[in-house]
Amino acid sequence: MVFTLGLFVGTLSIEDLVMKKWKTLGSQYLFKRPPWLTIREDRLKMSNGDVMESYYVYEHPDWISVIAITKDGQMIMTEQYRHGLGEVCIELSAGVVDEADESHLVAAKRELLEETGYGGGKWELWTINSANITGIRKNMKNQLMGLYDKIMLRKRSIIETINDQLKNLCMIGHSRHRSFHNFLNNILTGIIAYSFLSKKPSIKFYEYQPDVSNQLVLF
Repeated sequence: MVFTLGLFVGTLSIEDLVMKKWKTLGSQYLFKRPPWLTIREDRLKMSNGDVMESYYVYEHPDWISVIAITKDGQMIMTEQYRHGLGEVCIELSAGVVDEADESHLVAAKRELLEETGYGGGKWELWTINSANITGIRKNMKNQLMGLYDKIMLRKRSIIETINDQLKNLCMIGHSRHRSFHNFLNNILTGIIAYSFLSKKPSIKFYEYQPDVSNQLVLF
């Protein structure tokens, strides 16, 4: 058996080793139904000089996903039906960044509150990535829930206690009011009565700072 080894001898500059961007020669929209579906067709000149006549790009607004972790290491997930898959899926809390959202962080807090009822506390930007780097234009930004929210999640039962007092002690009910004014009167008088209660559920907390690390203590 004979092996033949060929060796090409030449000179390469630093510029030859750097990956170059493709050049857009032309572009047209094939379908526009913002914000959910916008398809664009580009004509491109690649870094090697070849021309690609059709390259399809799916434009989509930025969206976020939230990784919410409880103090005991449990991750908060949501259950939703996804018609594209035809399945009920267990997934992270996520959604599109609306035009009304001031920032991606505001959108992340809104989505988590809408889908799970949780929110507030300290938030951190974990990573920025694209769900499909070949065809989707926008990025997806994950938000990591901080220690404060992790602890507060364990105290969410206080919401049920407050609702119980509003309904049974302050008489805020779901009765069918014949007048909108009567509906508002029932809500306002119930809230006023709640404010005069001598004992209302609350959460007391303080920061304990030992020599090693900070801890958030709630009782």
